Amino acid sequence: MKNFTSIKNWMAFSFLLMSGVAMAQTNLISNESFEDWSGSTPDHWVSTTTASSGTISQSTDARTGAYSILLNGTSSGNKRLGSEELTLKPGSYTFSVYAKAATEENASARPGYAPVNEDGTMGSYVYGDYVNDITNAEWVLVSYSFKLEAETKLNLVVMNPKNPGKDLLLDDASLTTEDGGIVDGGGTVDPEPTEKVLFESSFDKGDAAGFEFKDVELGGLTYVWKADTKGYLKASAYADKVNHVAESWAVSPAIDLTGETQATLTFRHALNFLNSSTASNHIKVFVSTDYSGDVAAATWTELAIATYPSGTSWAFVDAGDIDLTAYCGKKVYIAYKYVSTTDAAPTWEVDNMKVVAPVASGISSVEDAANAPVEVYSLNGVKVGSSLDGLKSGIYLVKKGNKVQKVLK
Repeated sequence: MKNFTSIKNWMAFSFLLMSGVAMAQTNLISNESFEDWSGSTPDHWVSTTTASSGTISQSTDARTGAYSILLNGTSSGNKRLGSEELTLKPGSYTFSVYAKAATEENASARPGYAPVNEDGTMGSYVYGDYVNDITNAEWVLVSYSFKLEAETKLNLVVMNPKNPGKDLLLDDASLTTEDGGIVDGGGTVDPEPTEKVLFESSFDKGDAAGFEFKDVELGGLTYVWKADTKGYLKASAYADKVNHVAESWAVSPAIDLTGETQATLTFRHALNFLNSSTASNHIKVFVSTDYSGDVAAATWTELAIATYPSGTSWAFVDAGDIDLTAYCGKKVYIAYKYVSTTDAAPTWEVDNMKVVAPVASGISSVEDAANAPVEVYSLNGVKVGSSLDGLKSGIYLVKKGNKVQKVLK
């Protein structure tokens, strides 16, 4: 059996269960961002089987953190990065990794997994679709969803195909599941959530996520903002080799902070073609509590952006944590304001927007009783006995006095 957590954390966990707050999926991959290396090998990567067949090295061209993996390509054969061996329970899984070409030559990637037979040999590789025409201008999410009908030992793999066989960068891998997990003698338990997501969007496949685009001045253009199919909101007033004078707002749907006492906004953004201008003159973020469709009629308060992009590349940066606590108890609208001039009409891209509130603990203590009897509860708080004997396999809450443990039987 495995024991988990303290009385305080268990009470918080139980409180969340009873209040119906959904728990986030757990990333089952260790060293998912390739930040930890032992010599020339990323920890928990490069399989002991033949699933890893490619030449890899550490790269500082990273999507997040300091490092990514460079997987060399060659036209003579497919090359693969393989994870360490994982034994997974039956269930549905999604394996994802971000990829980018390492040079100006477009690359390809194909995610999948390689089953490991009982004798240590490889089974038949199972792959998702090829993702082609990956450039070195931006990171692209490569993803494959699969279902295991039985417990399976495997290596997760990313293929760098021989066609075109160009060098490939990989970063920020994940393996998630809602009904499976790693076999480790008892199962997996999702971590206790520390935040509640109030709004979140990565704007994938041109999804505007309910944003409204409000043009104050178009300067002869037909639009400034759009939900780009590459997966972000994009604003630009450069067209026909001309910088147009424009002002346009991208306004979020209402975000409900009425039941919160603290909230934070985060997003990532990129800015290019700023020329010699100043970023803050062209891109700003505002909040309103009385917006009703007309940006001019609403009251807006500017929010401080901690980190601006360089203005000279497509590299995304985290804007920093933006405090929305002053607006808790109300519904708010977040707006990204874009302004251009004849001297500078930069392109602004906004991605991975999230508004979160911290999750509060439920009950902080339970009266101590040194000689108290053992009580066993199900996760929904129903008492099921005074010992684990005779209970079917599963997760239980075992309480004795002021000590509570979450136990996998």
